[in-house]
Amino acid sequence: MGILGYQLAIIAVLIGVRLVAPQRLLGAALTLTALSIVNLFWPPLIVLQLFTVWGTYRAIAPSAATPEKGKPARVTELLGSVNSFIDGLNTAVDELGADVALKRAIQEATLGLQSGYNIERDGIQSVMESSKERLLADRRRLALSEAGRASFEAKKAELTAAIEKALSESGESVGKTYRSPPQIALTDLTAPVPHENPEVAAAAQRHHASLVREYSKFLADVVARLQREKELRAIFETEMNALAPALLWRIECFEAGGDWQSVASVERARSQRRVP
Repeated sequence: MGILGYQLAIIAVLIGVRLVAPQRLLGAALTLTALSIVNLFWPPLIVLQLFTVWGTYRAIAPSAATPEKGKPARVTELLGSVNSFIDGLNTAVDELGADVALKRAIQEATLGLQSGYNIERDGIQSVMESSKERLLADRRRLALSEAGRASFEAKKAELTAAIEKALSESGESVGKTYRSPPQIALTDLTAPVPHENPEVAAAAQRHHASLVREYSKFLADVVARLQREKELRAIFETEMNALAPALLWRIECFEAGGDWQSVASVERARSQRRVP
């Protein structure tokens, strides 16, 4: 209703200019055009508003063949043209509303899948980065001389003692158990349930296929790196088991060539996997 109100206001302004100063009608239309382009950011709304401005201008502009150029057209004829244009405007607004509703339905149909994928990917990337940093720190420590390692361990012990002292003075227990971060639940990446709207269903299917391809490529890169770097893999799996074991199960299922998209399949493969 707000969009339609703005369009009606534009029509009213142009009609007012046409009745009071018809020679300034073109200038008013150009001014409204500039304001629409500068103030609006959504392309469909810009197009609608420009359609309103210039459609109204075309409907009410004085004809060059009119003998009395300065005399306004009769109000009844003017209102008839405006009414016809408003009918067309209502149709355009309805079509715009239908397009917005369709896009919203598509977004709602794919939101859970997309957000789940984003959480899983971010979790894997975060653990991979922390594992790389830990591996680098371990290598630097091992590269130190005997005296350097002794100095490192001494500074580490000194820092640990300082932390324990600060905790003790603040009343915190040194051995206090802090709440672990929430576990990441796996997202079911099997084909989505068909939507009742065929257009929404088709869009959701395309989104699902694209997301699975993207995730598959991401997991392939992760697995390839873990297979190349055994030390990194050991650290990565340790941290994954502590922070997000379900994601590690999915990676293992993908690496083994199993049905990694289905949560049930991943969990079943995990339960059947023999632990040495």
